[in-house]
Amino acid sequence: MYFDGSGVPVVLLKNSQAASEARGRISELLLRGANGNAARVAQVAGQMASLRVEHARFDFRELYDWYKDMVMPAAFAVSGVVMTDIDERRNRIVVGVRDGASLGRARASMAALGLPRDAYDVAEYDVAGLEMPASTQNAEDCDPMTAIIECPEPPSGASGDTTSLRATRRPIIGGLQIQYSEGFSAFNCSLGYNIVHRDAVGTLSANRYFVTNSHCGAIGQMTGMSMGQSTAFENVSNELADPPFFSAGTDAMCPPGRLCRYSDASLFQYYSPTLGAHGRVAFPNLGQLNVGLQREVVAGGDPVVGMVVHRIGRTTGRSVGTVDQACANFVVYDEGFDTGRMFLCQSRATYASASGDSGGPVVEVLSDGTLVARGIHWRGNGGFSPMNAVLAELRAVTGGGLGPTIHDATP
Repeated sequence: MYFDGSGVPVVLLKNSQAASEARGRISELLLRGANGNAARVAQVAGQMASLRVEHARFDFRELYDWYKDMVMPAAFAVSGVVMTDIDERRNRIVVGVRDGASLGRARASMAALGLPRDAYDVAEYDVAGLEMPASTQNAEDCDPMTAIIECPEPPSGASGDTTSLRATRRPIIGGLQIQYSEGFSAFNCSLGYNIVHRDAVGTLSANRYFVTNSHCGAIGQMTGMSMGQSTAFENVSNELADPPFFSAGTDAMCPPGRLCRYSDASLFQYYSPTLGAHGRVAFPNLGQLNVGLQREVVAGGDPVVGMVVHRIGRTTGRSVGTVDQACANFVVYDEGFDTGRMFLCQSRATYASASGDSGGPVVEVLSDGTLVARGIHWRGNGGFSPMNAVLAELRAVTGGGLGPTIHDATP
């Protein structure tokens, strides 16, 4: 299923008699995480009223079984394969390679599987590198006239634009600059969402948390590092959860010889529950760093191809784009080299970003101006981890339930 250019949902079916069942499942999918929000419910009702059914050569389940059981193990055994996906619009499996030299190897590997030739494509695709934190010199060593990397923002109360995403702000909201230090340098990322936790019986914890990228620190390693807002000197939190990478022996979706995760996410605990404003995200003007209006996060859920999303971060402010991949598997590269790591079932949109936007929220805007949490940004060219995967991986460490919406904090 995907949204066309007019926002109309389209479902591709091999058997048109399955249309009624498909409608029910799509409605359930779109309403998941809506929390009964009136704007979201009305939006889904309008989408379902306009839903279009088109004939497909293959059922999605048929493609998915080939993809999971045959394509992924074969594709990622080939040097130069960087991505696999099921293209919802084109009704086929896609294998992406890093350069022309890899095309022949990948095509031969796919041909050996014996799949129908119109069930897959092999094509060149950009390499997925982590969008690294923006480096900042320590204030006492930094001359803004000569620094080749950024000087820190003035502390709270000093001269400077206190409305900026990079400024110190209390209470803290999604999209603001966060910073950690290593040696003589500090590194900037963006805060995703404030988070609450409930235990296994639903009791709301008095503690408060936030989520950002795992690679805003030692990726996939729980170090207990500190994180400040807006500078590392203004420490507000410690790392609480950063799930490790796993192998094929733990989860068969991870190709042999690789280390995998389903999200680039880590969870930090605020020193005081009053430091963060739960369920609120900065919403600057497009391309601007002003905090702008604070918008409420009223629902959460995974993105769908064709959905319009907005990304907020401390480097480039807000940008907007359309989701063109909802659940793709990416090999992670670092400075052009394959790290052996993968992020599974990641999303990608056409928005712009830059170093330091890492960890920022990716949201959908409803008709009343409220937001649906769709994920957190982690890579250049619009890559982000879907919201459900972020929460599921962190929840596996913390137990109980985690929530980013305004409703999740209701006792």
